[in-house]
Amino acid sequence: MAAVALHEGADAERRLGSLGIRLDWLDRAIRAGVEASTTATPDEPAVSTGLKDWMARVGTLRQLLRTEAGWVRLDQLNVPLVHNPAKTIALGVMLGNENTGYAHGGQPASKSAKGPAFAKITAGNTIPLLTRAEVAGPGHLEDAELAGLQVWFLLTYAVALDGNLHVFREVSLPAPTIDGEKITSWLTRIVLPPMNFGPVPFPAHTALADFDDLDVLVEPL
Repeated sequence: MAAVALHEGADAERRLGSLGIRLDWLDRAIRAGVEASTTATPDEPAVSTGLKDWMARVGTLRQLLRTEAGWVRLDQLNVPLVHNPAKTIALGVMLGNENTGYAHGGQPASKSAKGPAFAKITAGNTIPLLTRAEVAGPGHLEDAELAGLQVWFLLTYAVALDGNLHVFREVSLPAPTIDGEKITSWLTRIVLPPMNFGPVPFPAHTALADFDDLDVLVEPL
């Protein structure tokens, strides 16, 4: 297996910029998710904390990239992404494990196993960008276009330390995914500094684990 291309510190922000992504966009998306998660009430399902976080994070991230960088929403196979105008780079949101956001240690893994939709959208991640062709069609990509798209993910892991919420994060490019397995193999990892929040008033009926309990993918039956 080829070595993972690892970027951290000042190099991480430079590599992020080479994708056309700004760190403050990620900051704002994560913060929007945390703030939304605190609005869950005891009358809502227990997963509402994680659901609201995910919805706000995805929505804010896509809105910022659309309005400030001209990217385009992509809802391929029920995976909410946003891609650049050249259709070479796409970005999504994914929950990771305790290795997320650490440059030195074990490799991160997706929190849950991924199905055929993820296998399809990540199939082109090994194709060099210089070979990718631009084809028209916003909102949906044909198979040939999808095969030429690098699909990156904002990978996050939330944990309570000393009574405060910390979100560890990275923007990483998974190797092509196998249907039914967790993502454990990465081609490139851009490890970013964690975001540290104060005490977050989660609803009393919701454990912290529920905050990180919703995966991005809603797969068709």
